[in-house]
Amino acid sequence: MRSASSDMRGYTMIEIKNLNYQYEDGTVALENVNLTINKGEKIAIMGPNGSGKSTLFLCLNGVYKPTKGSIHVNGEPIMYNRNGLKKLRQIIGIVFQNPDNQLFSADVFQEISFGPMNLGLEKEVVRERVESVLDSLHIEHLKKRPTHFLSGGQKKQVAIADIVAMKPEVILFDEPTAALDSYHSQLVNGLVDELCESGITVIQATHDSDYAMEWADQVIVIQDGRVIAKDNPQKVFQNVELRERAYIEEPNVLKMFNCLCRTHMIENINDGKCPRSIEDLVKLIELL
Repeated sequence: MRSASSDMRGYTMIEIKNLNYQYEDGTVALENVNLTINKGEKIAIMGPNGSGKSTLFLCLNGVYKPTKGSIHVNGEPIMYNRNGLKKLRQIIGIVFQNPDNQLFSADVFQEISFGPMNLGLEKEVVRERVESVLDSLHIEHLKKRPTHFLSGGQKKQVAIADIVAMKPEVILFDEPTAALDSYHSQLVNGLVDELCESGITVIQATHDSDYAMEWADQVIVIQDGRVIAKDNPQKVFQNVELRERAYIEEPNVLKMFNCLCRTHMIENINDGKCPRSIEDLVKLIELL
């Protein structure tokens, strides 16, 4: 697969056509999924547990081979042989929800080195790359720490560093802040923002409607293995029927905005278009 430079935002990065995946027990996890994801997009994937989000990620990373349909990356189909999957995983990396499923080396430096070493890079190149990642993700202090002694938040940071060291063009995050406290959630979200600013395409599975409302360019909603919506956050979250069908909570900023609209305080100023963050809503109110 050919690589793409970080300044080519907007072209089609991933194209999913008629994707189906069925487990050996007959469970249909994905059904007729069709999606196009452009380079540099920030995508939030939402839906209830068991809807197919994690299965979709494992298909995108080549862990699962579709029962039917195809996935094209940079215009080329995924090839499910050793070389094809190696190339794919240099382009698309995945950070699992539970970092204990991802970390296995004795210490942090060895852990982050593993991926680049498997690419066949020279030891000095690997060392430089790992040092750079440790610095850019602000975790130099963890370099010599045993991975099993890390806190949950630290393990998540190192799991992200694992993938960043491979220099992928796309990173998949499966519930990146699950089980993290507020401090580490903000830290991980900050790391994600830095990755997006560097040109990496980021796709996150999340239940956090407040975060998705503010962060995402597009929100994809999956229900029972089918994509039932893909649109900008305002349109997705303002669709009450869709939210109820997919068990998605109404973002707090939308609740407040709707309350102010019902009192006719702001509808004339903002033409009924909901701000995407509490900060933006406050600025709007200050104009009253």
